[in-house]
Amino acid sequence: MHLHAFGNSRMLRKSDILSRRISFCCPFPKLGQRHSSNTTHPLEHTLKSITKSFDAPITYAIGYGSGVFQQEGYDKATAPQPMLDFLFAVDDPVRWHCHNINQNPHHYTSFTRSLLNLHPSLSNPLLNRLGAGVWFNSYVEINGFQCKYGVMGVETLWQDLKHWRTFYFAGRLQKPTNLIVDAMSSPLADHNETNLLNALRVALLLLPPVFTSTELWMAITGLSYMGDFRTFVGGENPNKVRNIVSKQEQLFESLYNPLLKKKFEALGSVTDLGIDGNGQRRWEQIGEPGDRVRQFLLPLPEPFRSQIFSALARRDPNVHAPSNRWMMGLSAGWNELDPKDLEHLGRRTVTSDKLGDCVKEALVRTMFWPALTQSAKGLLTVGISSSVRYALEKLKKGRS
Repeated sequence: MHLHAFGNSRMLRKSDILSRRISFCCPFPKLGQRHSSNTTHPLEHTLKSITKSFDAPITYAIGYGSGVFQQEGYDKATAPQPMLDFLFAVDDPVRWHCHNINQNPHHYTSFTRSLLNLHPSLSNPLLNRLGAGVWFNSYVEINGFQCKYGVMGVETLWQDLKHWRTFYFAGRLQKPTNLIVDAMSSPLADHNETNLLNALRVALLLLPPVFTSTELWMAITGLSYMGDFRTFVGGENPNKVRNIVSKQEQLFESLYNPLLKKKFEALGSVTDLGIDGNGQRRWEQIGEPGDRVRQFLLPLPEPFRSQIFSALARRDPNVHAPSNRWMMGLSAGWNELDPKDLEHLGRRTVTSDKLGDCVKEALVRTMFWPALTQSAKGLLTVGISSSVRYALEKLKKGRS
Protein backbone atom coordinates (compact mmCIF):
# COMPACT_ATOMS: atom_id res chain seq x y z
CA MET A 1 0.00 0.00 0.00
CA HIS A 2 1.50 3.29 -1.08
CA LEU A 3 1.25 6.74 0.38
CA HIS A 4 -1.00 8.18 -2.33
CA ALA A 5 -3.67 5.62 -1.45
CA PHE A 6 -4.33 7.52 1.77
CA GLY A 7 -4.43 11.05 0.40
CA ASN A 8 -5.27 13.49 3.15
CA SER A 9 -5.47 11.69 6.50
CA ARG A 10 -8.32 13.94 7.59
CA MET A 11 -10.50 12.48 4.82
CA LEU A 12 -10.43 9.14 6.64
CA ARG A 13 -11.89 8.29 9.99
CA LYS A 14 -9.29 8.12 12.77
CA SER A 15 -10.41 4.60 13.65
CA ASP A 16 -9.85 3.52 10.03
CA ILE A 17 -6.30 4.84 10.01
CA LEU A 18 -5.39 3.41 13.40
CA SER A 19 -6.72 0.02 12.39
CA ARG A 20 -4.08 -0.02 9.65
CA ARG A 21 -1.17 -0.04 12.07
CA ILE A 22 1.62 -2.07 10.63
CA SER A 23 1.01 -5.79 10.55
CA PHE A 24 2.07 -6.74 7.06
CA CYS A 25 4.94 -4.58 5.85
CA CYS A 26 8.19 -3.04 7.00
CA PRO A 27 8.39 0.55 8.21
CA PHE A 28 10.29 3.18 6.29
CA PRO A 29 13.94 3.52 7.28
CA LYS A 30 14.61 1.43 10.38
CA LEU A 31 17.22 2.60 12.86
CA GLY A 32 20.45 0.65 12.66
CA GLN A 33 19.97 -0.39 9.06
CA ARG A 34 21.82 0.91 6.02
CA HIS A 35 18.91 0.38 3.69
CA SER A 36 15.27 1.36 3.68
CA SER A 37 12.24 -0.60 2.59
CA ASN A 38 10.36 0.18 -0.58
CA THR A 39 7.06 -0.38 1.22
CA THR A 40 5.28 2.45 3.00
CA HIS A 41 4.08 2.43 6.57
CA PRO A 42 0.27 2.81 6.63
CA LEU A 43 0.56 5.71 9.08
CA GLU A 44 3.45 7.47 7.33
CA HIS A 45 1.43 10.49 6.21
CA THR A 46 -0.22 10.83 9.63
CA LEU A 47 3.06 10.56 11.56
CA LYS A 48 4.80 13.04 9.31
CA SER A 49 1.94 15.52 9.44
CA ILE A 50 1.99 15.43 13.24
CA THR A 51 5.73 16.09 13.47
CA LYS A 52 5.49 18.84 10.84
CA SER A 53 2.85 20.59 12.95
CA PHE A 54 5.60 21.68 15.38
CA ASP A 55 7.34 24.96 14.57
CA ALA A 56 10.32 24.22 16.83
CA PRO A 57 13.01 22.30 14.89
CA ILE A 58 13.30 18.54 15.47
CA THR A 59 16.56 16.75 14.66
CA TYR A 60 15.18 13.22 15.02
CA ALA A 61 11.55 12.15 15.32
CA ILE A 62 10.85 8.50 16.11
CA GLY A 63 7.49 6.76 16.28
CA TYR A 64 7.19 3.71 18.53
CA GLY A 65 4.82 1.67 20.63
CA SER A 66 1.44 0.03 20.19
CA GLY A 67 -0.10 3.04 18.47
CA VAL A 68 2.39 2.76 15.60
CA PHE A 69 3.09 -0.99 15.47
CA GLN A 70 0.43 -3.61 15.95
CA GLN A 71 0.50 -5.62 19.17
CA GLU A 72 -1.60 -8.54 20.34
CA GLY A 73 -4.68 -7.34 22.20
CA TYR A 74 -5.07 -4.05 20.33
CA ASP A 75 -6.59 -5.55 17.19
CA LYS A 76 -9.93 -6.28 18.82
CA ALA A 77 -12.87 -4.09 17.90
CA THR A 78 -13.59 -3.41 21.57
CA ALA A 79 -10.01 -2.58 22.52
CA PRO A 80 -9.32 1.12 23.12
CA GLN A 81 -6.93 2.61 20.59
CA PRO A 82 -3.59 3.56 22.19
CA MET A 83 -1.89 6.93 21.91
CA LEU A 84 0.60 7.62 19.16
CA ASP A 85 4.01 7.70 20.87
CA PHE A 86 6.89 9.87 19.66
CA LEU A 87 10.46 10.65 20.71
CA PHE A 88 11.86 14.01 19.56
CA ALA A 89 15.62 14.56 19.81
CA VAL A 90 16.52 18.24 19.59
CA ASP A 91 19.68 20.32 19.83
CA ASP A 92 18.64 22.36 22.89
CA PRO A 93 15.63 21.05 24.88
CA VAL A 94 15.19 24.24 26.94
CA ARG A 95 15.07 26.48 23.86
CA TRP A 96 12.86 23.97 22.08
CA HIS A 97 10.27 24.00 24.86
CA CYS A 98 10.41 27.78 25.16
CA HIS A 99 9.60 27.94 21.46
CA ASN A 100 6.98 25.19 21.59
CA ILE A 101 5.15 26.60 24.60
CA ASN A 102 4.33 29.72 22.59
CA GLN A 103 2.83 27.59 19.81
CA ASN A 104 1.23 24.89 21.98
CA PRO A 105 0.65 26.24 25.50
CA HIS A 106 -2.16 23.71 26.01
CA HIS A 107 0.45 20.90 25.89
CA TYR A 108 1.88 22.07 29.22
CA THR A 109 0.69 22.24 32.80
CA SER A 110 0.40 25.60 34.56
CA PHE A 111 3.52 24.76 36.58
CA THR A 112 5.67 24.02 33.53
CA ARG A 113 4.33 27.07 31.69
CA SER A 114 5.37 29.26 34.60
CA LEU A 115 8.75 27.56 34.86
CA LEU A 116 9.57 27.91 31.18
CA ASN A 117 8.24 31.45 30.83
CA LEU A 118 9.66 32.92 34.03
CA HIS A 119 12.69 30.78 34.88
CA PRO A 120 13.86 28.90 31.77
CA SER A 121 17.38 28.41 33.16
CA LEU A 122 15.94 26.57 36.20
CA SER A 123 14.19 24.09 33.92
CA ASN A 124 17.48 22.69 32.59
CA PRO A 125 17.97 20.17 35.44
CA LEU A 126 14.36 19.06 35.10
CA LEU A 127 14.73 18.61 31.36
CA ASN A 128 18.20 17.14 31.01
CA ARG A 129 19.19 15.54 34.30
CA LEU A 130 16.27 14.25 36.32
CA GLY A 131 15.06 10.80 35.35
CA ALA A 132 16.17 9.66 31.90
CA GLY A 133 16.65 13.21 30.62
CA VAL A 134 13.39 13.37 28.67
CA TRP A 135 10.30 15.58 29.05
CA PHE A 136 6.98 13.99 28.08
CA ASN A 137 3.78 15.76 27.13
CA SER A 138 0.94 13.23 27.21
CA TYR A 139 -2.72 13.05 26.19
CA VAL A 140 -2.21 15.83 23.68
CA GLU A 141 -4.51 16.03 20.68
CA ILE A 142 -2.70 16.81 17.43
CA ASN A 143 -4.47 16.68 14.05
CA GLY A 144 -7.31 14.75 15.67
CA PHE A 145 -5.05 12.08 17.23
CA GLN A 146 -4.22 11.55 20.89
CA CYS A 147 -0.44 11.70 21.22
CA LYS A 148 2.40 11.48 23.69
CA TYR A 149 5.76 12.98 22.79
CA GLY A 150 9.02 12.97 24.70
CA VAL A 151 11.72 15.57 24.06
CA MET A 152 15.40 14.99 24.84
CA GLY A 153 18.75 16.34 23.72
CA VAL A 154 20.44 14.68 20.76
CA GLU A 155 23.49 13.94 22.91
CA THR A 156 21.30 12.35 25.61
CA LEU A 157 19.89 9.97 23.01
CA TRP A 158 23.28 9.15 21.55
CA GLN A 159 24.86 8.49 24.94
CA ASP A 160 22.14 6.04 25.90
CA LEU A 161 22.36 4.17 22.61
CA LYS A 162 26.14 3.88 22.82
CA HIS A 163 26.69 3.44 26.55
CA TRP A 164 23.34 2.33 28.03
CA ARG A 165 23.40 5.17 30.56
CA THR A 166 19.75 4.62 31.50
CA PHE A 167 18.56 2.05 28.91
CA TYR A 168 15.46 4.25 28.60
CA PHE A 169 15.92 5.03 24.92
CA ALA A 170 18.16 2.09 24.07
CA GLY A 171 15.46 -0.38 25.15
CA ARG A 172 12.79 1.35 23.08
CA LEU A 173 14.97 1.44 19.96
CA GLN A 174 15.83 -2.25 20.27
CA LYS A 175 12.28 -2.93 19.12
CA PRO A 176 10.82 -1.90 15.74
CA THR A 177 10.58 1.88 15.46
CA ASN A 178 9.79 4.39 12.76
CA LEU A 179 12.28 7.10 11.91
CA ILE A 180 10.06 9.97 10.78
CA VAL A 181 12.52 12.89 10.78
CA ASP A 182 16.28 12.46 10.32
CA ALA A 183 18.11 15.76 9.98
CA MET A 184 21.60 14.31 10.55
CA SER A 185 21.44 11.01 8.65
CA SER A 186 24.18 8.52 9.57
CA PRO A 187 25.05 9.31 13.26
CA LEU A 188 21.80 7.94 14.65
CA ALA A 189 21.98 4.81 12.49
CA ASP A 190 25.58 4.25 13.61
CA HIS A 191 24.77 4.63 17.30
CA ASN A 192 21.68 2.46 17.14
CA GLU A 193 23.53 -0.28 15.28
CA THR A 194 25.84 -0.41 18.31
CA ASN A 195 22.74 -0.62 20.51
CA LEU A 196 21.22 -3.44 18.44
CA LEU A 197 24.47 -5.41 18.44
CA ASN A 198 24.73 -5.14 22.22
CA ALA A 199 21.10 -6.27 22.58
CA LEU A 200 21.96 -9.33 20.47
CA ARG A 201 25.03 -10.04 22.61
CA VAL A 202 23.08 -9.96 25.88
CA ALA A 203 20.26 -12.06 24.43
CA LEU A 204 22.72 -14.68 23.18
CA LEU A 205 24.30 -14.85 26.64
CA LEU A 206 20.86 -15.61 28.09
CA LEU A 207 19.71 -18.14 25.50
CA PRO A 208 20.52 -21.87 25.37
CA PRO A 209 22.96 -23.27 22.77
CA VAL A 210 20.11 -23.95 20.32
CA PHE A 211 17.25 -21.48 20.03
CA THR A 212 14.62 -20.22 17.59
CA SER A 213 14.30 -16.76 16.09
CA THR A 214 11.13 -16.18 18.11
CA GLU A 215 13.00 -16.97 21.33
CA LEU A 216 15.70 -14.50 20.29
CA TRP A 217 13.19 -11.70 19.58
CA MET A 218 11.49 -12.35 22.92
CA ALA A 219 14.81 -12.27 24.76
CA ILE A 220 15.70 -8.93 23.16
CA THR A 221 12.27 -7.43 23.79
CA GLY A 222 12.33 -8.63 27.39
CA LEU A 223 15.53 -6.74 28.21
CA SER A 224 13.78 -3.38 28.49
CA TYR A 225 11.22 -4.79 30.94
CA MET A 226 13.66 -6.65 33.23
CA GLY A 227 14.73 -3.52 35.08
CA ASP A 228 11.65 -1.32 34.73
CA PHE A 229 10.08 -0.75 38.15
CA ARG A 230 6.60 -0.79 36.56
CA THR A 231 7.08 -4.48 35.85
CA PHE A 232 7.55 -5.17 39.55
CA VAL A 233 4.39 -3.32 40.63
CA GLY A 234 2.08 -4.81 38.01
CA GLY A 235 2.22 -1.73 35.79
CA GLU A 236 2.90 -3.74 32.66
CA ASN A 237 0.96 -6.53 31.03
CA PRO A 238 2.76 -9.77 31.98
CA ASN A 239 2.26 -10.89 28.37
CA LYS A 240 3.66 -7.66 26.95
CA VAL A 241 6.76 -9.25 25.42
CA ARG A 242 4.81 -11.99 23.69
CA ASN A 243 2.18 -9.50 22.53
CA ILE A 244 4.86 -7.39 20.84
CA VAL A 245 6.78 -10.22 19.20
CA SER A 246 3.76 -12.19 17.98
CA LYS A 247 2.64 -9.33 15.73
CA GLN A 248 6.07 -8.03 14.71
CA GLU A 249 8.22 -11.07 13.90
CA GLN A 250 8.87 -9.97 10.32
CA LEU A 251 10.01 -6.56 11.56
CA PHE A 252 12.42 -8.12 14.06
CA GLU A 253 13.79 -10.34 11.30
CA SER A 254 14.43 -7.42 8.97
CA LEU A 255 16.02 -5.45 11.82
CA TYR A 256 18.29 -8.13 13.29
CA ASN A 257 18.90 -10.86 10.68
CA PRO A 258 21.42 -8.77 8.69
CA LEU A 259 23.40 -8.13 11.89
CA LEU A 260 23.19 -11.78 12.93
CA LYS A 261 24.65 -12.93 9.64
CA LYS A 262 27.20 -10.15 9.20
CA LYS A 263 28.47 -9.78 12.75
CA PHE A 264 27.91 -13.20 14.34
CA GLU A 265 27.45 -15.95 11.78
CA ALA A 266 30.32 -14.65 9.64
CA LEU A 267 32.60 -14.69 12.71
CA GLY A 268 31.61 -18.22 13.68
CA SER A 269 29.59 -17.27 16.78
CA VAL A 270 26.29 -18.72 15.59
CA THR A 271 25.16 -20.91 12.73
CA ASP A 272 21.83 -21.02 10.93
CA LEU A 273 20.26 -24.49 11.28
CA GLY A 274 17.43 -23.70 8.89
CA ILE A 275 13.67 -23.99 9.32
CA ASP A 276 12.32 -26.68 11.67
CA GLY A 277 9.09 -28.66 11.39
CA ASN A 278 7.13 -25.85 13.08
CA GLY A 279 8.24 -23.27 10.55
CA GLN A 280 10.67 -21.68 13.00
CA ARG A 281 14.22 -20.73 12.06
CA ARG A 282 16.68 -22.36 14.47
CA TRP A 283 20.14 -21.13 15.41
CA GLU A 284 23.04 -22.72 17.27
CA GLN A 285 25.71 -20.98 19.30
CA ILE A 286 29.16 -22.36 18.60
CA GLY A 287 32.63 -21.69 19.94
CA GLU A 288 34.47 -22.14 23.22
CA PRO A 289 33.60 -20.19 26.39
CA GLY A 290 36.51 -17.85 25.76
CA ASP A 291 35.09 -17.03 22.33
CA ARG A 292 31.72 -16.19 23.87
CA VAL A 293 33.35 -13.88 26.40
CA ARG A 294 35.30 -12.10 23.69
CA GLN A 295 32.38 -11.79 21.28
CA PHE A 296 29.39 -11.32 23.61
CA LEU A 297 30.45 -10.12 27.05
CA LEU A 298 33.56 -7.96 26.74
CA PRO A 299 32.23 -5.61 24.01
CA LEU A 300 29.23 -4.61 26.17
CA PRO A 301 29.13 -0.98 27.36
CA GLU A 302 30.72 0.17 30.56
CA PRO A 303 29.61 0.19 33.37
CA PHE A 304 27.04 -2.45 32.37
CA ARG A 305 29.77 -5.03 31.76
CA SER A 306 31.42 -4.37 35.12
CA GLN A 307 28.06 -4.71 36.87
CA ILE A 308 27.68 -8.19 35.41
CA PHE A 309 31.17 -9.17 36.57
CA SER A 310 30.58 -7.71 40.03
CA ALA A 311 27.24 -9.48 40.40
CA LEU A 312 28.83 -12.78 39.34
CA ALA A 313 31.58 -12.34 41.90
CA ARG A 314 28.98 -11.85 44.65
CA ARG A 315 26.65 -14.65 43.60
CA ASP A 316 29.06 -17.35 42.41
CA PRO A 317 32.08 -18.24 44.60
CA ASN A 318 33.81 -19.73 41.54
CA VAL A 319 33.90 -16.36 39.76
CA HIS A 320 36.25 -13.54 40.61
CA ALA A 321 35.57 -10.12 39.15
CA PRO A 322 38.45 -8.93 36.96
CA SER A 323 40.61 -6.27 38.56
CA ASN A 324 40.12 -2.62 37.61
CA ARG A 325 43.53 -2.60 35.96
CA TRP A 326 42.63 -5.61 33.85
CA MET A 327 39.24 -4.12 32.93
CA MET A 328 40.89 -0.82 31.95
CA GLY A 329 43.16 -2.79 29.66
CA LEU A 330 40.13 -4.17 27.87
CA SER A 331 39.20 -0.73 26.56
CA ALA A 332 42.66 -0.44 25.00
CA GLY A 333 42.18 -3.59 22.97
CA TRP A 334 40.51 -6.66 24.45
CA ASN A 335 41.00 -8.50 21.15
CA GLU A 336 44.68 -8.78 22.03
CA LEU A 337 44.16 -10.52 25.38
CA ASP A 338 45.89 -13.82 25.95
CA PRO A 339 43.55 -16.62 24.73
CA LYS A 340 44.28 -18.59 27.91
CA ASP A 341 43.08 -15.68 30.06
CA LEU A 342 39.94 -15.40 27.97
CA GLU A 343 39.24 -19.12 28.20
CA HIS A 344 39.70 -19.03 31.98
CA LEU A 345 37.40 -16.02 32.29
CA GLY A 346 34.88 -17.66 29.97
CA ARG A 347 34.62 -20.87 31.95
CA ARG A 348 34.05 -18.85 35.10
CA THR A 349 31.44 -16.49 33.66
CA VAL A 350 29.45 -17.54 30.60
CA THR A 351 29.15 -21.09 31.93
CA SER A 352 27.94 -19.94 35.34
CA ASP A 353 24.33 -20.83 36.14
CA LYS A 354 24.11 -17.41 37.84
CA LEU A 355 24.76 -15.46 34.63
CA GLY A 356 21.09 -14.85 33.80
CA ASP A 357 20.38 -13.47 37.27
CA CYS A 358 23.46 -11.26 37.03
CA VAL A 359 22.43 -9.81 33.68
CA LYS A 360 19.01 -9.06 35.15
CA GLU A 361 20.66 -7.40 38.16
CA ALA A 362 22.79 -5.25 35.85
CA LEU A 363 19.67 -4.19 33.96
CA VAL A 364 17.84 -3.36 37.19
CA ARG A 365 20.78 -1.29 38.43
CA THR A 366 20.90 0.55 35.09
CA MET A 367 17.19 1.16 34.62
CA PHE A 368 15.37 1.19 37.93
CA TRP A 369 16.29 4.62 39.30
CA PRO A 370 16.05 6.54 35.99
CA ALA A 371 12.68 4.93 35.24
CA LEU A 372 11.37 5.64 38.75
CA THR A 373 12.50 9.27 38.81
CA GLN A 374 11.26 9.75 35.24
CA SER A 375 7.79 8.65 36.37
CA ALA A 376 8.00 11.01 39.36
CA LYS A 377 9.00 13.81 36.99
CA GLY A 378 5.77 13.18 35.11
CA LEU A 379 3.85 14.60 38.06
CA LEU A 380 5.44 17.96 37.23
CA THR A 381 5.62 17.85 33.45
CA VAL A 382 2.32 16.09 32.72
CA GLY A 383 0.35 16.92 35.86
CA ILE A 384 -1.11 14.79 38.62
CA SER A 385 -4.37 13.94 36.87
CA SER A 386 -2.70 12.82 33.63
CA SER A 387 -0.02 10.89 35.55
CA VAL A 388 -2.65 9.07 37.60
CA ARG A 389 -4.67 8.37 34.46
CA TYR A 390 -1.60 6.94 32.70
CA ALA A 391 -0.66 4.84 35.75
CA LEU A 392 -4.19 3.44 36.07
CA GLU A 393 -4.24 2.51 32.40
CA LYS A 394 -0.91 0.71 32.81
CA LEU A 395 -2.19 -1.13 35.90
CA LYS A 396 -5.34 -2.14 34.01
CA LYS A 397 -3.21 -3.56 31.20
CA GLY A 398 -1.05 -5.37 33.72
CA ARG A 399 -4.10 -7.15 35.16
CA SER A 400 -5.75 -7.94 31.84
